Amino acid sequence: MESELKGESDMRHVSIVLALALAGCGSDGGSSDGTPLGDAGANPLVFNAPDAFTVLPVGPVRNGSYSYTWLCSANQANLTVAGVEGGRVRIEIFDESGERVHDNTYEGSLGGALSAMTSPHGQGGVWTLEFTYSGVTSVGSIDIQADLVNEPDHILLAGAYDLQSSFVYQAAWEAGSGKVHIASAITHGTVHVRMWDGNGDLVLSCTDAGTYVGLADGESKQGAAGIWTIRIDVGAVATAGAITIDHLATTTSEAIEK
Repeated sequence: MESELKGESDMRHVSIVLALALAGCGSDGGSSDGTPLGDAGANPLVFNAPDAFTVLPVGPVRNGSYSYTWLCSANQANLTVAGVEGGRVRIEIFDESGERVHDNTYEGSLGGALSAMTSPHGQGGVWTLEFTYSGVTSVGSIDIQADLVNEPDHILLAGAYDLQSSFVYQAAWEAGSGKVHIASAITHGTVHVRMWDGNGDLVLSCTDAGTYVGLADGESKQGAAGIWTIRIDVGAVATAGAITIDHLATTTSEAIEK
C-alpha cells in the first residue's frame, strides 16, 4: 500500500509540474472575470482544458469570487492545492447536476501540498468551479484533474504548513479499516483526524498525540462499505513530513464503483 500510495503521490506531483509548464498558455479571465472586492493584487491565471484545470495566480490575489465552467468526463476528480500563503481561499466544486462535490477552505500557510479528491458518485459533464480569495498573498498551484483511471481514494498533506482549517472529504471504500499515519514534524498545535464509515458510525478519532477511537497504530475499527467521511481539523505548525490517509480493505473484491 505504501509503494502504491507513493506512486499516486508522484503522479499528482507531476501534474503540478505540468501545470506550471502550461501556465503561459492560460488566461486570467476563463469563464469569469471574477467579482473583485479590493484593488490590491491580480486576478488568478487560469488554464482550463477538458479534464484538466489549473489555477496559477501571480503574486497577491485580488480579493473576490471567481467562477469557471469546466468539462469533466469522469464522475470524480483529484485536486492538489499547493503553496497557499496568507489569508484564505475557499474552493467549491459542483458537478453536472449542480451537486456540491467539494467545499473546503484553506486558511493560513500551506508551504507544501494537500492532495485529495472530490466526493464519489458525481455526474460527469460540465462542472462549476468556484474560488473565493481573501488576503491571499500567493498560490503556487491549484490543480484539478478528472479521475480517468479510478484511483483509490486517499489524502496526503505533505511538507510545511501553518494552518487553521477544517477539511471534510468523502471516499468510496469497501468494508475494512481506515488508516492514518501522522508523520508531520509538528512544532505547535494539534492535528485531529476523524472517520465515519458507510453506516455513519465513528470508527476513528486520533491526533498527533494519540488515538481515542480505533487502534493504537492509527488504524480505525472495522467499518462498513459505502461512502466514508473523513474530517481533518488542523490547528498546527509543521516544518516537514506528511500525513497520509488511506484504506485497508478486508476483502479482495474490486473497489466500490464511484
